[in-house]
Amino acid sequence: MTSPGLRSPATDLQAFAARYSYVRDTSRALSGAFGVKAMDSTVVIDPAGRIVCRDAIPTDEATLRSALAKVTSTSGAS
Repeated sequence: MTSPGLRSPATDLQAFAARYSYVRDTSRALSGAFGVKAMDSTVVIDPAGRIVCRDAIPTDEATLRSALAKVTSTSGAS
């Protein structure tokens, strides 16, 4: 149950998936290319292929929002 005015985690995830590209690397091809060696890693990559955030622990919301803001500001997205 959520409090009034708050969205559910499923709704937040759907909104995230609709706005940002993401990948679940089951073949480990991308993780090898970007040097990811730990489970629960988050890597945010800008449109030019540069890593703007790397986190080898579960990434907190503030860190992820900050990294995504860097990507959207460099890509011209709103």
